[in-house]
Amino acid sequence: MDEKLYSKMQWPEIEALVYSEHDRPRQILGPRVTPDGILIAAFNPEAAAITVKALDDGSLYPMEKADEGGYFAVLVDGTKLFPYEYIVDYGEEQAVTQGDPYAFPSQIAVEDIKKFNAGIHYELYRVLGAHVTTIDGVSGVHFAVWAPEAVRVSVVGDFCSWDGRRYPMQRLDDCGIHELFIPGLKEGDIYKYEVKIKGDTVVLKSDPYGYYTEVRPDTASIVYDIHKYQWQDASWMAHRDAEATRSEPMLIYELHLGGFKKPDEEDGRYFYNYRELAPMIADYVKDMG
Repeated sequence: MDEKLYSKMQWPEIEALVYSEHDRPRQILGPRVTPDGILIAAFNPEAAAITVKALDDGSLYPMEKADEGGYFAVLVDGTKLFPYEYIVDYGEEQAVTQGDPYAFPSQIAVEDIKKFNAGIHYELYRVLGAHVTTIDGVSGVHFAVWAPEAVRVSVVGDFCSWDGRRYPMQRLDDCGIHELFIPGLKEGDIYKYEVKIKGDTVVLKSDPYGYYTEVRPDTASIVYDIHKYQWQDASWMAHRDAEATRSEPMLIYELHLGGFKKPDEEDGRYFYNYRELAPMIADYVKDMG
């Protein structure tokens, strides 16, 4: 390994990454400017080789495998960060192109963290969960979950062979939220959070803020874009705002959708969907007066 590159290696940090215990991976992954050039580091235990491809001029920079656990690094001349992607050779199939999740800064605003810590964030679903988004022209999915006692949290799914070493999330100081933007993911991808807790126990968790999920016996969360739904209740909302709703009587009816009514299991279905249930529930409420 080049002497200058070797001097940039933070071996205790790399060891924490290799043993899947690092909860602030942006400290050693992604790009950073150093006195000797731009250091770019990646971690991929399954990769045989990784090359950095500059998106502005197409330049290629082969990375050195600094640790057999899968830590790759390269030192590029220059003092200004540039957009890039990885060309990853897995040894058997054709090399694939991947974006670098650790090249993107935190996407959670300071104001959101303040509200969350104060217990007054009333639209937390806009922050936590999986959100389809585009950052600096790069499309992908931003993940965020609250796990204050976790040693480490990773996003796992088919896109990384369910390997929790691949995408460890960044812990945000003072709030217990872990977050990560993964380029290239899209609506319909399935995922879970792999959580390492004290005692080195590793558990898989569905997303508590997930918008879509698999039907049992499968339990993974599914990336879903809630912003594509177009609400049609503008006139009702205007009427509601004009009325003194706080002084009017209110009726609340609560039920468990899965137990309210079920289809014939001979058809291979265990539940009705929301659109099927809606008229059934409306008719039932009317019949009950």
